[in-house]
Amino acid sequence: MRDPRGPRRAGRTWAAALVGIFLYGVTSWLGNLFPLEASEHVEIRLGVAVPIFFGFAYGPWAGFLTGAVGNFLSDWWTGWIAYPPDPGTGRVLRDVVAGFLLHWQLGNGLMGMIPGIASRLHPRFYTWRDQGFALLATVSGIV
Repeated sequence: MRDPRGPRRAGRTWAAALVGIFLYGVTSWLGNLFPLEASEHVEIRLGVAVPIFFGFAYGPWAGFLTGAVGNFLSDWWTGWIAYPPDPGTGRVLRDVVAGFLLHWQLGNGLMGMIPGIASRLHPRFYTWRDQGFALLATVSGIV
């Protein structure tokens, strides 16, 4: 990840992403420990605010890494990651996608990246219109 504003800015982005990955991994893992009783495989994840915040504060790459890698850590700690998947298909790429739940990791990464892109388009959110734009970017990232 090369930042045109200089190596110091890129280093801060990487450091923020590492903090965000750990923070999102832990908060999501804690949410996985307390599933909803009325449904299967559904948890209330209050930690989704972490990749959104890191996307807005540190940019799209920090938001993406926070969401994708943090969710991977949470799934790994909870035991959701199973490679090779059961039943295996014999196709390496398909088994990697299924075993590591890459569609979920990518979706959580986009949840942090979309607000990060929005923060590059509007660097400050002073007016009600800018606040509405930030809310729209947040909802778009979650969807």
